[in-house]
Amino acid sequence: NKEVLATSVEVDTIYANPSEVREPVEVAAELAAALDLDAETIVRSLTSGGQFRYIKRQVTADESAKVRALKLPGIRMLREAKRFYPKKEMAGQLLGVVGFDSRGREGIEATFDEALRGGQLEARYHRNAYQRYAMVEGLPPIESEAGHSLQLTIDEKIQAVLERELERASLASLASSATGVIIDVHTGEVLGLGHYPRFNPNRYRTEIAKDNAAMKAGKQVVHRYRNRALADQFEPGSTMKIFTLAAGLEEGVVGLEDIIDTENGRYRVGRKVIHDAHRHKKLSVKEIIKYSSNVGVIKIAQMLGRERLHSYLQEFGFGTRTRVGVVGDAPGTLHPYKKWADITLAN
Repeated sequence: NKEVLATSVEVDTIYANPSEVREPVEVAAELAAALDLDAETIVRSLTSGGQFRYIKRQVTADESAKVRALKLPGIRMLREAKRFYPKKEMAGQLLGVVGFDSRGREGIEATFDEALRGGQLEARYHRNAYQRYAMVEGLPPIESEAGHSLQLTIDEKIQAVLERELERASLASLASSATGVIIDVHTGEVLGLGHYPRFNPNRYRTEIAKDNAAMKAGKQVVHRYRNRALADQFEPGSTMKIFTLAAGLEEGVVGLEDIIDTENGRYRVGRKVIHDAHRHKKLSVKEIIKYSSNVGVIKIAQMLGRERLHSYLQEFGFGTRTRVGVVGDAPGTLHPYKKWADITLAN
């Protein structure tokens, strides 16, 4: 719906020409108060020599105004592009972040970095002894190397509902995190991909600093910016049943109306006994899915055998990357069928 999820704005960056700073300690104290920085660190920058040292990059409008008001000799500003996420936490892990160098570091920003950022322009110039510049041929057209826009399949309203429900479910179950994906089954388009706890890309540097401090203190850190929906593996559980059934129907080993003995919800495989949550003596294949019968699906898997079931799971994409178009996409694990024991097939 053309809602902006990420854009670039120009902001001020504070830098110093150390050769022009006469009172580094006093200047550092004033800058530290205005920019909420450590004064000793600024002093080291101001006394390091040279003609250019960053003091603080991509500052807020309030910080910029405070520094301008100080009118400190040797302290200057330049304009830099900063990535801005107007929806804050919405789809934060999916969108990813951009570093000081304007290069994507995570998520969509990293995957499509080259297309979004665009290329660099070259222009020839003369420089005289007074450090004055004169263009030889003029600037080339900016549009020739401009970055492109990218339109996602994510729907803002669906994404908002997904994130709200993930938070509600996570808090209700006392879970440390929750992940959800909403897909249009007709097209495969991802309409929502969310996480709880949420992550605000605008605060990426603050999050990194907190994580680093926690790790130094020996604490276990859960990175909020990690896209768990793509990067983490998990057991499919009962959702695997539908793939086994699909293989059975395609191979013709069962039909939807066929009746299977589900052993009153108790079935031995090797030394293990598999149970059903709802106990039935016999069920149709349709009912096996309706009641999520473990026993019924295991019997369909056994009719297929290891090799055929494994082949279908491969065709469905298990053990391979989704190629959804975001970095960090984990392939998942599907072991070779020759290593499957009887209980592996059942599982």
